[in-house]
Amino acid sequence: MEEVNDEADVLSVLSQVASELVEVLVGQPDDVQTCLLRHMQHVPRPAQTGDQRDCMLQLVDHFRNAQPAECRRFIHTITMVCDNLPMALESQLLSAAGCDDPHLAPPQKSKMPEYRNQQPADDCPTPLKQKRKWKDSLETYHTSIKKALLQQYEQVMQGVVRNVQLEQIRVSLRRSPGRSKEAEEGATESIVPVESFFTAQPGVTVLLGPAGSGKTLVTHYAARRWVNSNLPKSVHLLFFFEFRQLNMLPDTLSLSDLLFHFFLSPDQEDSENILAFVLENPKQVWLIFDGYDEFRSRFTPPARPSDPFDPQQHLTVSELFSGLCSGRILPGSSIMVTCRARDMLDLPDNDLSQVGELLGFDQQRVREYAEHYFQGKTHREHAVNVLLKSRHLLSMSSIPALCFMCCVCLDHLFSDKPHKPNLPETVTQVYIQILNAFISRCPGSMLTGSSVPPLQSHKVEVQELSRLALQGLDEHRVVFWKSDIPQNILDFAMAAGLLSPLKLRQGDGSWREGCAFVHLTMQEFLGALHLMTSDDTIETDLRKRLNLKTRWTARTQPKTVFTDSLQLFLCGLTSSACCPYLLQLVRGSRAQSCMHHRQAVVLKVLQSLANSASLTGPKALELCRCAYETQNLQLAETLASRSRFELRNIRLTLMDMEALTFVISAAGQGVGLDFGGCSMELECLEVLASSGNISYLIFRSRKYEDRFAEVLSGILPRLTSLRRLE
Repeated sequence: MEEVNDEADVLSVLSQVASELVEVLVGQPDDVQTCLLRHMQHVPRPAQTGDQRDCMLQLVDHFRNAQPAECRRFIHTITMVCDNLPMALESQLLSAAGCDDPHLAPPQKSKMPEYRNQQPADDCPTPLKQKRKWKDSLETYHTSIKKALLQQYEQVMQGVVRNVQLEQIRVSLRRSPGRSKEAEEGATESIVPVESFFTAQPGVTVLLGPAGSGKTLVTHYAARRWVNSNLPKSVHLLFFFEFRQLNMLPDTLSLSDLLFHFFLSPDQEDSENILAFVLENPKQVWLIFDGYDEFRSRFTPPARPSDPFDPQQHLTVSELFSGLCSGRILPGSSIMVTCRARDMLDLPDNDLSQVGELLGFDQQRVREYAEHYFQGKTHREHAVNVLLKSRHLLSMSSIPALCFMCCVCLDHLFSDKPHKPNLPETVTQVYIQILNAFISRCPGSMLTGSSVPPLQSHKVEVQELSRLALQGLDEHRVVFWKSDIPQNILDFAMAAGLLSPLKLRQGDGSWREGCAFVHLTMQEFLGALHLMTSDDTIETDLRKRLNLKTRWTARTQPKTVFTDSLQLFLCGLTSSACCPYLLQLVRGSRAQSCMHHRQAVVLKVLQSLANSASLTGPKALELCRCAYETQNLQLAETLASRSRFELRNIRLTLMDMEALTFVISAAGQGVGLDFGGCSMELECLEVLASSGNISYLIFRSRKYEDRFAEVLSGILPRLTSLRRLE
């Protein structure tokens, strides 16, 4: 949606709402009408018919046929002095008049618009002067919010390869949200542009997606669109919170503290007026909570007390968030929450107005992204072609963050060995190369003539940073105070780009310097690296990390955070391709022996799980992902000894299908696949065709429409072992 600058629009909007506006003006107190007409003395006075309605109608008719600038001034005057102006009408008028234009200066508290009669402001009744001051403070805060959101957007977008285009981002819409399954078996899947999420009715909107799918970028871009008045959502104030920072707040705080102390502080004298507006007009308030999966606590259904809510009452962050989502606090406000699919169950089913899951990149968007990333590089064409022709890398690139990682990896490999680099096959191997690429940015890492690999030359720093990463995961922390990190480690991590700086507000309202890993998956990778290479790791530490997660979750299960990729990386570090890099981080033959023992422990645990006959479909799929990361054919063969994989009501990604075909290809027999109500991209079928051991295929769902059937029919000739299709 593009910005509209047509000046005639303000006249059009005033014409559309003329009847409603006249009714509002007729209902104003006499002193308001007198003050309004006194400030309009330069306008031909309406005929004195004795009918106040006719008088107001003539006044409105004059301005809807006037010059656009004069019409704008009229709108600003009536919104300043009129009582009980409906917020929907006021927002529509102010939007047309340009009050939301970020280039307009905020209203000045002591200055009335220049077109008004030059009589002293004291001529107007005291209640009107108070209302003017109230509106001035509200609009000043409104403008300050826009400025703060733009600054946040610019910080988040630093280093982003391509500008976000909401119309290109797709969402799988869950029309019946709730429970853990993605959609009922047989239900038709609806794919919509993500922008439709920002037009939802008041209530709770949940945007789901795995780590790296772009949830944070999308929400910040949505906030920017609101700043530029490019979203149809009609709200006057937007508050943006990140759970990673909410984790740092005091044990208890009030709603007023949350809104004004930890988001954006208005002037002290204005805070009461703005809070009153928020409480009286919740439909004009939009609150975005990003990253619920990073929240240390969890949603707890609030009690239903008989006493009204006190905005000054001190509650925990969890209680405030729960109260907002359930409608006890600010009923009618718009709430948006981003999280991973497994955490949606924490949220109240009955209050969810819309739930959807971000879809990843298709092949065309991977191509566009890679071409932008390699713009101006001599190996651009070669690198893009390699990415698109490598089925493994292409599957990983369906997740935007991993697409970036794959591009960084290829850029590093082609810069180091431009002719024929060894391509990584797993996500773990990609992150090994990413770590090498980041370290190479540090001064002195690539000294001419040096035979010491960058990873080995910075062994101490990497080990200490990995320890910090795992400590953070164990403590459910993704944000760290800079003062808690040794200066040499902090300098190294900042120079390499492994840590990003943050400014965090403390409990007393002051700012403090913090930092976070460049992405949560990087923290998980480094945490796994510490487990595999640290002298302090014992066998129990490894075993407790290797718990298969199901995608069918229950509300009674404890909320787990920060563990989506840790065990996958731990499994991936057992592959032979990773051993040379691990050896660069350990000291002495005994340490090497310990590292090999840890790899054997991980494989032994996975073998034991693979021999289990009681694995549900989601857990079997999770084990396939682990087996794929290890690239261990013996483990894959054990897992594939079952005669069928039955998967129900989950979304299958390209990486899921890549892992599944890896396991099936290792089988010594035909294996059946039974999909019921599972959403998947059409590219998943192309990956499926790479396995020659599929004996039968069953698809049960109305999700699979004509286009799906067309692609499926195209791959059937390549499934040489297929004997049955339903």
